[in-house]
Amino acid sequence: MNDAAMRPLIDFLHRQFLMHRRELYGMALLTLLLGLWLGSSQLATHFFSKTLPPLTPPLLDSLASTLPSDGGNVSVHNKAKKFPSPAQELFDFDPNTATLAEWQRLGAPQWLAQRIINYRNKGGYFYKKEDLQKIYGFPQGLYQALAPYIKINPSNKPNSSVESQTNAFIRPSYKEDKSPLIIELNTADTTALKQLRGIGSVYARRIVHYRELLGGFHSVEQLKEVYGLPEETYQSMLPFITIDTAQLRRIRINEADAETLARHPYLDKRKAKAMVAYRLQHGPFHSIDDLKKIKVLSEEEVNKLAPYLAF
Repeated sequence: MNDAAMRPLIDFLHRQFLMHRRELYGMALLTLLLGLWLGSSQLATHFFSKTLPPLTPPLLDSLASTLPSDGGNVSVHNKAKKFPSPAQELFDFDPNTATLAEWQRLGAPQWLAQRIINYRNKGGYFYKKEDLQKIYGFPQGLYQALAPYIKINPSNKPNSSVESQTNAFIRPSYKEDKSPLIIELNTADTTALKQLRGIGSVYARRIVHYRELLGGFHSVEQLKEVYGLPEETYQSMLPFITIDTAQLRRIRINEADAETLARHPYLDKRKAKAMVAYRLQHGPFHSIDDLKKIKVLSEEEVNKLAPYLAF
């Protein structure tokens, strides 16, 4: 609709409602759009509201004729392929001796045939036909098709030695304890120590660490000082360990400062400072007897420390 056609309507509205011409143009356009929308709704109702024709018997017959025929039985779900398949051969067989190729001829997929062969190679044996169903993934349909043809020959049954080997393969027995070599305690690393009964990685590391702090072991009884080492483990080690005291690292007592002395497990800072103070006051130590004169050291402590001191 052009401007000339709308002008008489605009003039009429202007006189009646005293509205601005621009407002009147907008109102007229809005009215026109509303009319078009209402008209289109009526048209849609007329053309698209028709109902479908009723399903009369002739119509149902017509629809049914378009469906594929399968002998009168239409399944909603695709059913699994039944055995035997067209390529399957059925013949008498022993599941304990059938080859890979024979299993495949019988209808077993390649992966299933290989799984059966692997089971037998590991010592597995089928004592009765139902044992086949123990094979993981063996299809029930295939088993039902093959069951009448399974003929197990009792003469193929493994003897007791073979069964023993099979059990060992399936359930490996624990390793027998090895008789360890004689271990020299001051030079053995953690690998050598782990040959001893009851010594694993943790205890082996603790023994080596404590040995380094001491400067070496001078007596097997010092193993009792290793943190957490059980008494029964200590006792079981005794027949298999020796100690070379030539491997001991000794502290030069007349040269070491308090900090060096305090690092030893048998000393602490207070005792180390007392030893240095005594040395500064009385001169160099000449023997263990000089250490026994230091009041903060007991005779037992001096005797334990003695193997690690060089005068």
